[in-house]
Amino acid sequence: MKNRTLFGVIGAVVVLCLGALIGTAIYLVKKRPSGNTLTGRISQDAALVVNIDVAQARAWPVLNTLRNHITAPPSPENEARNEIARQYRDLQAGCGFDPWQKLERLNIGVERAVLAGRNQSAWVAFLDGGFTTPEAQRCVTWIAQRDHQVLTPEQVRSRTVHTIARDGQRVTPGTTQMALLDHTALFTARENMDHALAVIDGEQPALAAASPLA
Repeated sequence: MKNRTLFGVIGAVVVLCLGALIGTAIYLVKKRPSGNTLTGRISQDAALVVNIDVAQARAWPVLNTLRNHITAPPSPENEARNEIARQYRDLQAGCGFDPWQKLERLNIGVERAVLAGRNQSAWVAFLDGGFTTPEAQRCVTWIAQRDHQVLTPEQVRSRTVHTIARDGQRVTPGTTQMALLDHTALFTARENMDHALAVIDGEQPALAAASPLA
C-alpha cells in the first residue's frame, strides 16, 4: 500500500473532501460467510476495512466552511490558500466535473496477508460516485498526465484495466492497476486485480451482509 501512484490518484480526489471522516468505520474482521452487499466486493480475508461516507460529510458545516475558504476569490494576503484553490480549479477543469460534488464513498479493504507481511498486494480501494465511466477515465487520465504517469491498458477477466506507472518505470506485481466499473473506480495491485474482480463477480468469497458496514 506504499505505492506512490495509489495515493497520487486517490489522494488527489479524497484530499478535496478535506479529510471527510464522518461515517468512517474501521474494524477488525473475524470469520464471516460470503455475501453480496456494500461489502460484498471486499474479500472475506480482509482484516481491516475503511469506509468514508463523503456524501454524508458534505452536509457537515465544518467541511463546507473549509471548502468555501479554499475556493474563495484569490487574496494577496494568503498565497498558500491561493495555491490550493488554483490546484482545485485545475483538477475541476481536468476532470470536467467537481469531485466534491460527485464523490460519494471511499472503501478500502486490507487483507490479513498484508498485516502479516506475507503479501503487500492484497488490498483494494473503491471510489464510488455520481460520475460516468468516461468522466472517470478523463479525470484519472488528466491526473496521470499531470504526475508524468502512463496508463497502460490490458484485459483481466474480460474487463479493461489500466496499469499506472511512470514512463519508463519497471512494472512489478505490486504496481497499481485501476478498473473503471459502474460509477466506481477500483484500485489494487497488479497481481491482485484478478482476485479483486473475482470477488466482485461472486466467484471468490466476500464479506457478509452481517458486516457493520452493510
